[in-house]
Amino acid sequence: MNPSARVNSRSTVFDSCPSKKEGSRRWYAGRRFGAALAATAILSVAGIAYAQLKIAVVDTQRAMMETEEGLRMQATLKKVFDTKQKELDRKQKELEQERADIEKQRGVLSQEALQRRAAAWQQEMAMLQQTYVNFNQELQKKQNE
Repeated sequence: MNPSARVNSRSTVFDSCPSKKEGSRRWYAGRRFGAALAATAILSVAGIAYAQLKIAVVDTQRAMMETEEGLRMQATLKKVFDTKQKELDRKQKELEQERADIEKQRGVLSQEALQRRAAAWQQEMAMLQQTYVNFNQELQKKQNE
């Protein structure tokens, strides 16, 4: 038997394969390559999706003024506003008339009676002003809906 042809008893079939350490490097390199490939694919799809993204700006005030439903809402708000405004105007005229009456009766009424009427008038005027503020806030809220 030829000494060079002798097979080492320690040699195995796997001697021609790379070491475990080298195999694990290849495995990690393959995983990194796969991850890089997946990331590239995702980014290219995201780039296409981003290019197709469209942003619109809607002018709600204009839409409300040009649509049938918006015009109906505006008409309803105008009716409510006109009704409330007439009520506030009527109440203000009443208070102006009452103030004029108090001024006319200044010489006739006692000081105590004059103070009571003036205090009542001031209280009613403050209530009217508060009603006016509440009405404006309610109208703003309805317009923003």
